[in-house]
Amino acid sequence: MRRQCTIGDAVNTASRLESLTKNFACELVVSDETVSRAGLDLSGSPLHEIEIRGKREMLAVRIVERAAELPAADAVPILRIELVDAWPSSTRRSILAVTGLTV
Repeated sequence: MRRQCTIGDAVNTASRLESLTKNFACELVVSDETVSRAGLDLSGSPLHEIEIRGKREMLAVRIVERAAELPAADAVPILRIELVDAWPSSTRRSILAVTGLTV
């Protein structure tokens, strides 16, 4: 039986969302749950239900054409994130793109 840890699932989903930016010709594809947790109001951004390979349920995502135009969030900032060198560079880029952090 194949097992996957929670962080692996999150990284997998982030990577898949990052790859969808090409399909939607946008800078950011973000889950509606993440938008809600971040305290953002993206009600003006297009909402899509997408299928993520390996997931049973559809995922609601918002399409953001230009990430620089995102409104300020009310969420607590991330103080530290550790990127594992063993992860593929595309995965590390996906995490940075989703979190907005820099190395």
